[in-house]
This record gives sequence, C-alpha cells and structure tokens, in this order.
Amino acid sequence: MHIDGLVVCVDYTAELALSLPRWLAALDSITVVTTPVDVRTQKLIVDCELPDRALIRAHITEVFYAHGALFNKGAAMQEAIDRTHPWRDWVMLFDADVMVPTDLRARLEAADLQPGILHGAHRHQAEVSQAETDPELWPQYPDREVAGYFQLFHVSDPVVADRANVLDATFTHAGNYDSLFQNRWGKGASIERKRWLDVHVLHVGPPGRNWCGRGNDEAIDKLRLARAQGTRWQDERI
Repeated sequence: MHIDGLVVCVDYTAELALSLPRWLAALDSITVVTTPVDVRTQKLIVDCELPDRALIRAHITEVFYAHGALFNKGAAMQEAIDRTHPWRDWVMLFDADVMVPTDLRARLEAADLQPGILHGAHRHQAEVSQAETDPELWPQYPDREVAGYFQLFHVSDPVVADRANVLDATFTHAGNYDSLFQNRWGKGASIERKRWLDVHVLHVGPPGRNWCGRGNDEAIDKLRLARAQGTRWQDERI
C-alpha cells in the first residue's frame, strides 16, 4: 500500500513544521503546494529529515491568485494533481495545521481501507501552543462532512476517474472545494460510501479563518458578512 499526501502551505510554515514529521512517518510521499515567495516553506521542505520510506516534493505556483482570486486553494491542489503529485494508489488530502497520531500508519494499515469509500478522521480543536497534547483532551469539532483536513481515497475510485477534474478550481478562496469533493461520495457525513476512521486529529487553528490567505482578516470578514446577508457559498467563485 502506497499513500501519497497532498497539502497546501502558504505562510503556514510554523504549523507544517510541527505536523510534518508525523505525516512523513505515516505517508510514502508528500507534495507540498506553495508559492514562489514563500521561501520559508520551501526551505522547510529541503531541510526536513525524511524517514527511509518517505519522499517530499514542492509544487510551486501562483495559481492561487489567478483571475482575481484571493486564495484559490482548490486550483492550486488541482494543478499539483495534474503536474506533480503521484497518482498510483491511495491519496491523502490534508491540512498543514493538523496533527495526526504518531501511529497513524499502523492505524491505516489495520483499518481495512476500501477503494470506493472516502475515509475521514475526527477533528479536535486547540491552540498552536498545545499541539503536542492528546487530541481527545480537546473539544471535538462538530464536522458535518468529511472535510479537507483529512480526506483519504483510492485513485481507482470512479468518482476520481477524471484526474484533470478531481477538485473544483473555481472558488475565490480556500473553502468550498473540499465540500464539493466529498459530495462525490454523497452529501453529508453519515453516508454508506463515507467512513470515519478510528483516528482523532488535532487542528491547531481556527477553522475557516484564513480562507482568503493568512492574515487577510478584512476579506474573510466581508465573506462572512455576505453570507449572513444571503450570499450562497456555491456562488463565491472567480
């Protein structure tokens, strides 16, 4: 079994530096999608210590901002899938600020993973300073779907047969693409073709706060206000 990870890291180097050793211990390769100006993330990729099995590569792109987008995460990940990321067995989409158990690989190998099913994990919330603690000591986030912080699937699944159109690349920000992706297996969380693994992860940042790019508080506040006034998330497109 090969598991190839795909993660975006733009101005999230501190968080990725915390989570990366655990992900590298669990995965066979990781593709890190970043920008030309994020030299800190690029240096982290070059300098990180690799386990015997693991490989790491950078996919550097400016497509995050193409066509006036604020931070089109889906487009950047799709570009990496098109050009750089392996497409051979299992694929793990994950977030840079998510800490996984140190025995994640063993848990996945024992989990009887099934092609045709989207696998997720239970998310708990904490601050960065608490990132080394047991996730289950922190409140569990009430996820209503298998969200993009941990999405594990097999490349043979018919819903990803078109590799050129795995992720939606039309949103102005970093949200929504993962909701549409998980909807390919049916809407909601309690669907036969979705499975919550016996895995608890720790998310070390506020959900959705940096959808418009890290520190772009004005843009995310405008987005939330527009939603409160009736804008549909499906319409937040470039």
